[in-house]
Amino acid sequence: MSQLADPRRGSIRLRPARPDDREFFFTTRRAALGPYAEELWGWDDARQRSLADKEFDELPIEIIEESGTPIGYLCVLHQADHDFIDEVALLPEAQGRRIGSSLVHAVCTNGLAFALPRSSTLA
Repeated sequence: MSQLADPRRGSIRLRPARPDDREFFFTTRRAALGPYAEELWGWDDARQRSLADKEFDELPIEIIEESGTPIGYLCVLHQADHDFIDEVALLPEAQGRRIGSSLVHAVCTNGLAFALPRSSTLA
């Protein structure tokens, strides 16, 4: 489990998703991304649940917790020469507090994400 220290808010931690996180993963995805998907192409709950179940089983999902309470998830795909942030989603009440930004920054600092070779630096 990794932790981001920030005295302005509770302890933010990442932990591997467990089987009992499956419903949280879907409901968080729906709450965080559903409005955007609905606007672009529509949100089909059954289709999205099927896709979420498949991805939950196949991808390295980490649950974002604040003071022990799940508030979102992160999926980072680790390749031989780079890391790729596949998805970050936070519950609406956790958005707008720089939690997602802090996580993206931490991934970039620790592994240089977004498919950039690890030998590159971000300015």
